[in-house]
Amino acid sequence: MKGPRVSARALIMRDDRVLVSCYVDDRGPWFVLPGGGQRNGETLEACLVREVREEARGEISIGRLRWVREFISENHASSTLPPDFHQVELIFECQLIEDSNVGMGAVPDVGQTGLAWHKPSELQDIRFYPEVVADILAGTAKDCVYLGDA
Repeated sequence: MKGPRVSARALIMRDDRVLVSCYVDDRGPWFVLPGGGQRNGETLEACLVREVREEARGEISIGRLRWVREFISENHASSTLPPDFHQVELIFECQLIEDSNVGMGAVPDVGQTGLAWHKPSELQDIRFYPEVVADILAGTAKDCVYLGDA
């Protein structure tokens, strides 16, 4: 039996804007917080540092765990992932290290087209995942640590 994939993501804010990774698929552009899958034997902290460096050339300091979110593909009709795909995402508040020069990293994800800074309210107007995070940041949803399969 295949277990859940563990993913670490970075909530990076600067000047009231959120850093997002940009992707494109057959339905158009979509956006997520920088981060990705944890490797066997890798701590969540090491995973997050590596992923932000690969995707955004950014160096970060990691703060508190902000949200835990699950994604079970079979529960989402719009998902293009296999029905047995199950991911647990741990989203941490992070700060860019002062010298960090954010830009497209040397090892971007497949389909990644760049990075952007968005106001929290703008995340509700674009295809941003998870939507519940956009709603919390915009102040239109209740904040809690465990977001469930949202």
